[in-house]
Amino acid sequence: MHRQLTLDLGTPPPSTFDNFFAGANSELVTRLRKLDSALSARPVPDRTFYIWGEPGNGRTHLLQALVHEAPPGHARYASPQSSLAAFSFDPRVTLYAIDDCDALSAAQQIAVFNLFNEVRAHPTSALVAAGNEPPINMTVREDLRTRLGWGLVFHLASLSDEGKAAVLKLAARERGIMLADNVPAYLLTHFRRDMPSLMALLDALDRFSLEQKRAVTLPLLRTMLASPDTEERRSVPGSPASSAASSKIGPMANLALFDLDHTLIPTDSDHEWGRFMVKQGMVDAENFAHENDRFFADYKAGKLDIHAYLIAMLKPLSKYSRAELAELHAQYMREVITPAIFPFAQELVQMHREAGDLCCVVTATNEFITRPIAHAFGVEALIACEVETVDDKPDSAYTGRPIGTPSYKEGKIVRTEAWLASLGKTWSDFKRSYFYSDSHNDIPLLEKVTDPIATNPDDTLRAHAQAKGWRILKLFQSS
Repeated sequence: MHRQLTLDLGTPPPSTFDNFFAGANSELVTRLRKLDSALSARPVPDRTFYIWGEPGNGRTHLLQALVHEAPPGHARYASPQSSLAAFSFDPRVTLYAIDDCDALSAAQQIAVFNLFNEVRAHPTSALVAAGNEPPINMTVREDLRTRLGWGLVFHLASLSDEGKAAVLKLAARERGIMLADNVPAYLLTHFRRDMPSLMALLDALDRFSLEQKRAVTLPLLRTMLASPDTEERRSVPGSPASSAASSKIGPMANLALFDLDHTLIPTDSDHEWGRFMVKQGMVDAENFAHENDRFFADYKAGKLDIHAYLIAMLKPLSKYSRAELAELHAQYMREVITPAIFPFAQELVQMHREAGDLCCVVTATNEFITRPIAHAFGVEALIACEVETVDDKPDSAYTGRPIGTPSYKEGKIVRTEAWLASLGKTWSDFKRSYFYSDSHNDIPLLEKVTDPIATNPDDTLRAHAQAKGWRILKLFQSS
């Protein structure tokens, strides 16, 4: 009888400075390692750090090592998945480690801005933040972006192949694994090359070797990957690439698609943006409010004229510069959207992200409204109704007209398949594909995936899901 090999067994060693392979980053590692003791001994001139680099290059490891090696209660780690309370200042805390700053919600950005100022005012504390981009390229609040660049900024250099092989060997020794010399080289030339994927594969290989009572050799690795039980619950991160070994998306990853309105948030971001424009005097209050409500009722009834709706909603954008719209949208996020983002919805998305799934928000609302909301959930990929810009330049003013295929009803399938094709993927490249949605308008895409989940479903979708035997998920009390 075969036993399942899953990726949720066992506990990997904690992140420490000792098990971080510094490579070209030795100055940064030395500074961070000595930071807590230096703060307690004397005034430290450099107390704010920003670390940037591509995902998977060790930023999170360093921040967790900073917290792990500090005395109990001296350090705190926070990320976009943390509550707002995690970003508050506490005079008993010496070190603050803030991860994935690019994906912080609007409310979290304000909290980090305030925390930064508190740390600057208290000479016995320090803040170490990290993100994908250097401060100059970040799309966070301008006041936060500039402050993150005030202190020491380090580019975390990616490891060479030799460095990655050394990390794998060190990690194997920590786990008590006797790793054959040719295994690291094979992993680096046949699998996803980012360190999280390689480490997850090493952990899977460790458990498989214990089950088989065999040393970790190249033949054992091939046996594990050929075993049907290996992928019975979750495909192994970093599976062999069919074309390019350095592909960022392994062919055995799962696909997780999320509708937005009334699925991840208990409101309609498009309708609420219309109400926000009325409140701000951006549109004629009486006429626009009536039209906004009528379009919303048509959507719920499944008879929305998507083209007429987009033209009505996008036309007001042409009156404002992109800078003005960014400021208005930031206010909209603070007042309307951030209060509607709840931990259980964030945890759902995070579950798929941590599993290595390819995640994307697929919504019928336009991209201007929804891109910051998707970022608030830590999702970079967005399929939304597109907005035309002057001269087709991405940063120029909006013309107020839609372009392309609207991501509505069957259009969600068209746009999703076009997006997958841009990544060199098709549905068949994923063992499982998930789609979470509340609306009967999304039945076409729900029918397309392997795992449709009716999430906070309307009455029509609920009846359809029950008839089909689909899973029904309730994230909110009302939708």
